[in-house]
This record gives sequence, C-alpha cells and structure tokens, in this order.
Amino acid sequence: MIYMRGQARDYDHWRQLGNSGWGWEDALKFLKKSEAHFDGGDDLHGADGEWRVEEQRLSWEILDAFRDAADQVGIPKIDDFNRGDNEGCGYFSVNQNKGVRWSAADAFLHPVKSRPNLTIMTQAHVEKINFQDNKVKDISFLLKENALLLRSERKLFLPQER
Repeated sequence: MIYMRGQARDYDHWRQLGNSGWGWEDALKFLKKSEAHFDGGDDLHGADGEWRVEEQRLSWEILDAFRDAADQVGIPKIDDFNRGDNEGCGYFSVNQNKGVRWSAADAFLHPVKSRPNLTIMTQAHVEKINFQDNKVKDISFLLKENALLLRSERKLFLPQER
C-alpha cells in the first residue's frame, strides 16, 4: 500500500539510454494525471486521477524518535517521497481510500470492466506478441492449456506479470 515514485534521476537515466518519453518530466505528466492526491493538485501531484493517494493514518512515538535520530546523523526529514528527490526519512503516502486499500483494480479496472469492448481473461499466459509497423498484430497465448491467437483490430493493453 505504500505509494512511492522512483527517483527523478532514474527516469532521466532511462531517457539518456535511448528511451525517449521516459524522463522525469515526461513521466510526471502521467503520474499526475492518474493521481488523486489527498492534498489536491500542484506542481508534483494530481487531484482528479483514479489512483487514490492518502496520508499515512498512523504515527508512533518510536517512529518519530527514529526519524529525529536519522536527522541528527544527516539523513534529512522528508514529508513527501514523491517529489523526485526521495532521499530521507519520514512517513510514506499510501494507496488507500478512506483507510481501505486502493488497488490498481479498484482504480483502473473496476470502473471500466462492464464495457462491451473489453474482455478480461484470467489464467491466460501470453507466449508471444507479434508486431507489424510498431503496432500489435496478434498475441499468442495459453488459456487453461489451450493455445489461442488473438488478432488485433485496434489498441491492445497487456497486463504485466506478477
């Protein structure tokens, strides 16, 4: 449930390696667009997205003492681990909605799962994605041990492995 973006320099490094569109400023646009931050929108956070981000609801004296001790040895206190320079010690933001875990399925899948142009398959294992002119042509996959081929007429979005 911890919500923490990567370091800005890591995103920028990906861009320098040839992954155009993956720099911090590039990614930040999409991170903000998908985010519904508890403090609302600003230069670093979005307000109207699907991905609910809330402030940590707990604090313990021992955690506050640890944070103070870290600060005394040069590890700065930090209030926001999602500003691109994430080095420090503090409480994390969390993916929750009114104290209840907010999953990717809650944010992105459940609101659209009844669309007539969407089919959700569980127990499907993708074997190969075939491209033509930088677009997905078809996908070979196994569904409960049956080999199947899905041809693309439009956009396809694929899940990541767990």
